[in-house]
Amino acid sequence: MTLSYTVSAEDLLEYRLYITSKSDTHRKRRLRSRWLVPILYIGLGVFVVIATSKWLYGLVFMVFAIAWWWLQPIYNAYSYRRMYLRNIKKKFEDALGQKTTLEISKKFVNVIEEGGQTSMKIKKFKNLIEVPTHFFLQMDNNNAVMIPKEAVENPEVFIAELTSYGLTYIDEKQYKWG
Repeated sequence: MTLSYTVSAEDLLEYRLYITSKSDTHRKRRLRSRWLVPILYIGLGVFVVIATSKWLYGLVFMVFAIAWWWLQPIYNAYSYRRMYLRNIKKKFEDALGQKTTLEISKKFVNVIEEGGQTSMKIKKFKNLIEVPTHFFLQMDNNNAVMIPKEAVENPEVFIAELTSYGLTYIDEKQYKWG
């Protein structure tokens, strides 16, 4: 099976965000940030009310706590996206926009780019992950080959062929970053 596509920053970004969303460390960090700041605001609000007996100041802190709790996930998703995109554009500037040809056989996956060719044994790949816009051929070390769905003519045949080579299919079509 041979696929041809152009690598874009969005392809690399999509995989990076997917891996981040599955990381327990990142999930705990985002959850801690979501709860810690509102708790501090509420604590400060209670302290200000007790110290000054002015309920309005305490109410202002409560409003900030509620606003943080609701808006922090939106800001956090935007901030991660922006940070990863900046990193990708800096680290992979030579690879972006290059035409890539992917040849998949029973024993090997060959990635042919303008700068050269890489050949990897199919046994090094463990998962075929399908998200709404991409397929990821994930290796044992969590690196992956990103394939835009537009490059795959018949997704059902593609999935069947790769699972017949021993890859585990993971259906994440409902995945959404943020």
